[in-house]
Amino acid sequence: MATNKKSKKKKQHKAPIVSLKPENLLVKKGRTMPIYECRAHEGWSERGNAQVSVARRMPNGNLVIGFYLIDIWCLGLKDTFFRANVSIVEYEGMMEHTSRDVEMQRVEPALAFNMIYAAVEYAEDLGFEPAKDFKTTQYLLPEPDDFEYIDIETGLNGKPCYYPGPDDKVEAILHKLNKNVGEGNYTFDSYGDPRIHGFGDEAGYGNMAEVKERFFPMKKVDKKLETLAGAEERNEFLMQVVIGVLALQLSDGSMDSLLEQYDEKGFIYDLLDEYEDALNEIREEDGLEPMEFDDEQSESNLGFIRLILGRFARHKSVDFMFEDKYRPMPPEYNPAQIAKLSPEELSDFMADHFTMMTEDEQAISNIKMMAFLTITEMFGEEVPAHTNLEMMQDIEKKVWEKLKADDEDNYFDENNEDFMQQFRATIAQVIDDFNNPDMEY
Repeated sequence: MATNKKSKKKKQHKAPIVSLKPENLLVKKGRTMPIYECRAHEGWSERGNAQVSVARRMPNGNLVIGFYLIDIWCLGLKDTFFRANVSIVEYEGMMEHTSRDVEMQRVEPALAFNMIYAAVEYAEDLGFEPAKDFKTTQYLLPEPDDFEYIDIETGLNGKPCYYPGPDDKVEAILHKLNKNVGEGNYTFDSYGDPRIHGFGDEAGYGNMAEVKERFFPMKKVDKKLETLAGAEERNEFLMQVVIGVLALQLSDGSMDSLLEQYDEKGFIYDLLDEYEDALNEIREEDGLEPMEFDDEQSESNLGFIRLILGRFARHKSVDFMFEDKYRPMPPEYNPAQIAKLSPEELSDFMADHFTMMTEDEQAISNIKMMAFLTITEMFGEEVPAHTNLEMMQDIEKKVWEKLKADDEDNYFDENNEDFMQQFRATIAQVIDDFNNPDMEY
C-alpha cells in the first residue's frame, strides 16, 4: 500500500509590511509632503475668524488636508482636524461645502501658516491653549521659523475682543480674560453674537453670510458701536444693521434691487415678517420668551423699517451708517430750531421723520412743518399774541399753496370737509405753540 508523505515546503521569509496610522504618518512624514494648496475664508481680517485649510500630496497622489478654525481676536485655534487619503475630486467637493456660507479662497501657503501661528501665539499669551488635536495637525505646517514671516494683526483695536460662540463656556473664558489681562482691557460685546452673527440664517433668498460680510463687516460695526453713547443708541444701531441685512438678503444681496422695490408694500411687509422673526430669535438667544406682536407694535416696527429703507434710498448705499456724524435715530428739534435748519438739514429731518409715520401722520406733520416755515417767513420768530381772522386765513392760504406744490398724489383735498377742519385746527395749534420753544414735533 502506498503511503502519502507530507512534503516539506521550504519556509519563505517575507519583508515586513510597514503601515503607518494616519496620525503617525502626519507626525513622521507630514512636513516632507509637497504642498498642494492652502485656502482661507474671505474677509477673515475684517471678521477676526476663519477656517484655514492646508492640503499636501501623499506619496500615492491623494491628499491629506488639515483644517484649522482660528480666532485671531481672542481664542486662537478653536478647533482643528485632518482628513487623509482624499482624492482630488473629493477634496473639491469638501471645499465647495466649506464655502457654502463664506467663500474659501486660495491663499499663499506663507499667509496660511502665519494666520494659524499668529492666532495660536496670541491666544497663548492670553492664557488659551490651542485645540488638543493641534498636537497632530501641527505637522502639516512647517516649523515656525521655516517660512516667510507676514505680520498678522491680532486682537481688535489693540486689545482682545471676545464674541461668544454657540459652544463656548462663556463664564470660564471671561474669568480667564479678567485674570490674565484685567477687566476693562478686552472687549466683550454681548450684542454682537445673536444680533449680527446668528439671526435668521435660513430666512429669505440671498446668502446672509455674504450680505453681512459685504455690507456690514463686524470690524466696521464694532468701530461704529464704540462711537455711540449708551446702550440704547448701540441697540438701535444694531437693530438697523439687522434690518439692512434682511432687506438686502430679500433683494438677493443687491443694493440696486433693493432700491427698485424698497417702497413696495409687499416687500415692506415681507421684511416686517422677517424682522419680527429675527427679533424673536434674538430674544430666544437671550433666554426670553418670544413676543406676540400686536398691531401697534407692528406699526412701530414698520416705522423703524421705513426709516432705514428711506435712508438707503437717499444715500444709495449703507456707508452713511458708518460716518462719524451718523446717529441711529433722527434728532428732535423744537419749532425755533426747525425754522433755522438749512434746506439740506430740513430735507433730511423731514425724510427721516415722515418715513416712520403712517400716511395720515405724515400729512399732519407736513402741515405743521409748512406752517412753521410760513409763520417764520411772515413774522420772524414771534407771532403776534392776538391773531385776527384775516391773518389766520392768510397763513392758511400760504401753507395750502406750499402743500399743493408737492402734492403729486392729490392727497390734500379741499373738498374733504373733515380733512379741512383738521387742517385749520393744526395750523391754529402751531400758531398757539410757536412761541413755546420747548414744543417738539
